[in-house]
Parts: sequence; C-alpha cells; structure tokens
Amino acid sequence: MQKTRSNIDRRNHLRLWLSPMTVEGRSLWVGQISRDIGIKFTTKSPYFVTHEISENIDEARHYIVEDLVATHAVEKIGYARVSEPTSLTAPRQNLTGDDYFTDGLMAVIFLADRYNPYNEIIFLDW
Repeated sequence: MQKTRSNIDRRNHLRLWLSPMTVEGRSLWVGQISRDIGIKFTTKSPYFVTHEISENIDEARHYIVEDLVATHAVEKIGYARVSEPTSLTAPRQNLTGDDYFTDGLMAVIFLADRYNPYNEIIFLDW
C-alpha cells in the first residue's frame, strides 16, 4: 500500500505479509514502512530503477502509528527491540546503498474490531 505525498516519487510505502502465526487467537501480520524521497537508477533491480528512502526510518514508523491511532482502530500498542540502534553518524545501508538510522524498535499494534477511543488504548509495557 502507498500514500502519495507531493508526487509518486515521494510516498509512504507500506508492505504487509500475513504470517503463519497467531497471537491471542488472532492472525499475525508483519509489516514494514518506508518514506520514499526520490527515484534512482540501480543494477540491483530488474527494472534498473528504485525508490530512494529517507534515512530516518523511524519517522515513517511514527507516521503509520499516528495514522492508525487517529482512526480509532488501535486496541493495544507496544514496542519491541529488533536491532541495535544506529545513528546519523554511523548509519546502516539497505540493499541499494541508501543510508539509514534507527532506534532499533518495532511497533507492535493490535487492531480493534470496533471503534476504540484514545483513552482505551492499552500500552504494552515490555
């Protein structure tokens, strides 16, 4: 899924995969979001072109969390450490050479099956 910003070169790009696991009897979806900031040529893609991503990947994560909370569709939310933090001065690189930095956290979101007001969101303390 994608949400364009000023044009298709600049978008929030969300990828979701249905996993074979369940949590509390519910299907578990795994996702990743990036903020695309341009187009670049690469030999790593069969199309020789790909999107360049924003180096602050946590910003895109915060965006999707805020967007989902605003819809009143979030029942529970928490964060889990999935990698070591990196910094702007010591970034990692993705497959096509884009630098990125992160706090190493992943948002874990349980969606509600009904309208859920902000004051009823449960914050998971991990």
